[in-house]
Amino acid sequence: MEKSSNPRVVNVSSGLGSFALFHDLDRIESRAATVPYAASKAAINMMTARLARLLSHIHINAADPGQTSTELSGNQGHSIHDGTDAIVNVALAGPDGPSGTYADRTGELPW
Repeated sequence: MEKSSNPRVVNVSSGLGSFALFHDLDRIESRAATVPYAASKAAINMMTARLARLLSHIHINAADPGQTSTELSGNQGHSIHDGTDAIVNVALAGPDGPSGTYADRTGELPW
């Protein structure tokens, strides 16, 4: 990765890992009862923020695919194709692309 002209890491997170979204009672993230999953995604978010600051020469971002229709979600949510949008956006960004961000398919999310 050190030899790459455009090194990047994309950590797959979730809105369930956002402290801000947890406190927004209008959001589903405030009501989901998935304690271990949410805690693991919050940890990924902190790891992303810390590594992006420590390794400023590598673009490191967290992407939230949103509620995607898989077995984990009980086949609820949008298509897997739509769930990849946030991940692909930061993975394919150019050398001036973001680093240290947390985003879903519509844009940046609050930590």
